[in-house]
Amino acid sequence: MKPTIGEVYRNALRSINNLESAKYDLRLMLCKINDIYPYSNFFVYQDQEIRDLRLFTRYFMRYLNKEPVEYIVNEAIFLGEKFYVDKRVLIPRVETEEVVLKAIEVAKETFKEKTIDVLDMCTGSAIMGITFLKHYKNANLTISDISKDALDVAKINLSNHEINTKIVQGDATKPFLESKQKFDVILANPPYIINEHEIDESVRNFEPYNALVDTHPLYVYESIFAHAKSMVKEGGIIVLEIGYDTKDKLEVMLKKYLAKCKWNFYSDINHCDRILIVYIL
Repeated sequence: MKPTIGEVYRNALRSINNLESAKYDLRLMLCKINDIYPYSNFFVYQDQEIRDLRLFTRYFMRYLNKEPVEYIVNEAIFLGEKFYVDKRVLIPRVETEEVVLKAIEVAKETFKEKTIDVLDMCTGSAIMGITFLKHYKNANLTISDISKDALDVAKINLSNHEINTKIVQGDATKPFLESKQKFDVILANPPYIINEHEIDESVRNFEPYNALVDTHPLYVYESIFAHAKSMVKEGGIIVLEIGYDTKDKLEVMLKKYLAKCKWNFYSDINHCDRILIVYIL
């Protein structure tokens, strides 16, 4: 007779001294194995026999090696929706949820639900663009990334969420300067980490380095600002996730390239600078 998922959960917790931070991750792994969703229903079904104890053992060994649980189960939850992730893309954070929610809010205020063209640049898993599209229905979405591997993950999510979109592989603004395509909204979460020593060990060991740290600090931001008038329609907006310590540097760039435009910085739930919105006049 197989053990129940509740028994497996409690045994695993005991083996790591009831580590508080592991509780959700263990439940997520067990729910994934037993196809339980939402994951908050774990305790409702804790008396179910585990479907595959060997699979959980493999998951647990990877977890003990500090691999993020989202990579172990190939799944991340973003604003209540499931998305496929693996080591080719970053794991979405709650701060990015705040960025997307602000983008949706400002887009609705600005465009009043009219049909708009949206670019999700540095798309990674395409989570930002897909989520925006689910909340702003009248949008034509384009996604882009320099990484073919990331775009392959994005294609999985586009298929899973039944979304058709234009997919462009290329370095930041370059493909769009060549095509002369313009957008009403540009969304982007470019590499913004300046101080590499601040990167957590698990992030450094497992997540794609090039999506975190650019060889030329803030290069994508400067490229967007420098070419904004060529890429964004008049009256359009740029919505960017930013690093908590990059505001001053970004303001210098904005004053250099977009002095006649308006912009606002917003803090995240932890009171750190996290969102930049630029209004193209």
